Amino acid sequence: SDMPVLMDANRASPSAGAGDKPANLGDVEMKMGQQNSSPMQYSSRSPVMNVPSPSDNAELPARQEASPKEAHKNSHGKMPRGHRNSDAHVRRVDLAAIVTPQDVDEPKDPYARIARFLYKDYYVPPNAIKTEIVAGLIVGLAVVPEAIAFALVVGIPPQWGVDTTLITSLVVGIFGGRPGLCNGASGAVAVVIVDIVQDPNAGVAYMGYTVILAGLFCCVFGVLRLANYMTLISSSVMVGFVNALAIIIGCAQVKAFKADNIIQTGAARSNSTGVPNRRLLSSFDVFVDGEAWVDSEVACWMLTEVAIVMLTMGLLPLIKHEKLKWIHNIPSSLIGILLATAFEHGIVRTIGNTQTTTIGDIGKMEGGLPKLLWDRGYDLPPLNLDTFQKILPCASTLAAVALIEQMMTLQLVDAMTRTVGQANREGVGLGLGNVVAGLFGGMGGNAMIGQSVICIKTGGFRRLSNIVTGLTVLCITAGLFKVVNLMPSAAFVGMMWMICYYTFEWNSFRLLFHACHNEKSRAV
Repeated sequence: SDMPVLMDANRASPSAGAGDKPANLGDVEMKMGQQNSSPMQYSSRSPVMNVPSPSDNAELPARQEASPKEAHKNSHGKMPRGHRNSDAHVRRVDLAAIVTPQDVDEPKDPYARIARFLYKDYYVPPNAIKTEIVAGLIVGLAVVPEAIAFALVVGIPPQWGVDTTLITSLVVGIFGGRPGLCNGASGAVAVVIVDIVQDPNAGVAYMGYTVILAGLFCCVFGVLRLANYMTLISSSVMVGFVNALAIIIGCAQVKAFKADNIIQTGAARSNSTGVPNRRLLSSFDVFVDGEAWVDSEVACWMLTEVAIVMLTMGLLPLIKHEKLKWIHNIPSSLIGILLATAFEHGIVRTIGNTQTTTIGDIGKMEGGLPKLLWDRGYDLPPLNLDTFQKILPCASTLAAVALIEQMMTLQLVDAMTRTVGQANREGVGLGLGNVVAGLFGGMGGNAMIGQSVICIKTGGFRRLSNIVTGLTVLCITAGLFKVVNLMPSAAFVGMMWMICYYTFEWNSFRLLFHACHNEKSRAV
């Protein structure tokens, strides 16, 4: 899931279809704390990575020092009892030694240095190309439904959300500091950028400028090397961040059950009070805004489609039969949406003699390549001080939220792969991705935790998997957009509610209970 679903190295996103549930924030922090004793020590040198197969020994340099365990074993004849069966299936190998031996001096020629950097950073061994391509294809199939759903949350055409995922996947994947990190339109960005879109004094015409300014803030963050300061954010703040995100996204899905749910891109969409949504409890306005609901029959069919998707995402990962394990390679969210689409056109519109709202009814996808900002069909505001003052609050918030989730995901992937990413470079890459996305009228994006976990668990450790993900999104938006237009919007509501369920830190209720009771009641 693109949402900040907090998981450890052995758990996958609910949309992955891999059968594992996410862990809580404490598990992730404990694992990250065990790996890095000092806060977020990132290095520009090649990281240390686990190589799970001894068949990779052919790639090792001729000279390599033995690990402390091996030296101890050689000197005493056998491994001490405390070290037996510990990391038996893993060898820690310096990736720099694999690519270029450590005894080779750093070249003095600047062109040679650039060539060596490109070789170390972008080289993919021939035996890993197939795995990287498969990982990119799987993640590409998983990110498209979520990009559409988050675009609907913001109130923009689904095509714009898919374009954002396409651009950020390619740009951040190429220039970022963490290979294997999946980027795209996310829930954290959606709940922030919606303010400028629904602001009666601004509107969707200001969205591109806001995303570009947020991207510039991210670039400055990386250039000034401020990544280490992200560790000052406490775990309780992170828990509140993901819980609030789940609540806001969940409430936003109720809009799909309104009778007038057609996206209007030419003007701002404000709430019934006529003021921006940045106020207390504004997420619950959808229940009391006075807009008409769909009739009861259509609502029943929509809830049925919601149930189909949620049950598919919840039950499909539980399949453990040996002959059916192949189905775990297909995102369960995609399977649920396809089943709901078949139900819509095979039962609702034939037997039920009615129809629910589809993606084509809300905001029809037109396919093709992303369009530039000034070709989106609305008049851009002038570049002056007044425009800057309007977009500055939203842009600064957007940059902060995107960087928080980006660094949180980077730490998680570091813990999974036991490698050290380049956080400051990742900040610059995130900024470049958002600047380009803003130039194409996108909603902005950042790292998608759930999809990054899918990518790593399916073998996508290098940049090739991120590039394949972007190309897969491009193929879908250019060739299969007609199929996307037929999908019912209720299917995406079910997917988002399931993601919200996995995103919310339910363990926080237990912590809150213990914090509010005295020692005696806690013992009882």
